[in-house]
Amino acid sequence: MLGVFNIIKFIIVDNNKEDLKYLKNLVDKIVKVDKKIITYNKINDNLKLEIKNLEVRKIYILDIDLGYEQSGIKLANMIRDIDYESEI
Repeated sequence: MLGVFNIIKFIIVDNNKEDLKYLKNLVDKIVKVDKKIITYNKINDNLKLEIKNLEVRKIYILDIDLGYEQSGIKLANMIRDIDYESEI
């Protein structure tokens, strides 16, 4: 039932807090439709739950190098295995 809701969730994942703040402000400034912006600085259980929630359309903005031996590419693969509708 994707596309039924008017809100778009932006999920921003970056291990750099300054980059997270910048990207969140940029999305907020540019995107004029109803939106919710959620930020994560690493892959954690809350992010995994968000990926599994398929009720709302999402746009993911991922850093390639997340530190802590985590990769944005691996995260993108994890997202795509579960959610093939949202944009990465």
